[in-house]
Amino acid sequence: MTNTIDYQEKTLSNRTLLSFGLVFSALIFSITSFFLTFTGFYYVIIALKWGTGFAALALAFNTVNILRKKTLDPSTLTQAAYAALMLSVLCLPWLLCTSLVLAVL
Repeated sequence: MTNTIDYQEKTLSNRTLLSFGLVFSALIFSITSFFLTFTGFYYVIIALKWGTGFAALALAFNTVNILRKKTLDPSTLTQAAYAALMLSVLCLPWLLCTSLVLAVL
């Protein structure tokens, strides 16, 4: 009974919410990296922000691929998955710019 439509939608919505959470975590880590520039935690924060950024991108891309295979009609879940994908794609240039600014400092 694990292949019901409700279970699949719940799983995909959880993946979408996790992707949103990873994007916002990456943004918070990038802002935090400005405050921890000259401390010992700087490299840990850099690794965390890039790791969460790429994990959000991979998870959002995978969720959109699953949704494209299952349904063709636009739904709220599909639109949320595309929004998570766009946010994760737009998050990467932000992370790159903050890393470049911190490298100059």
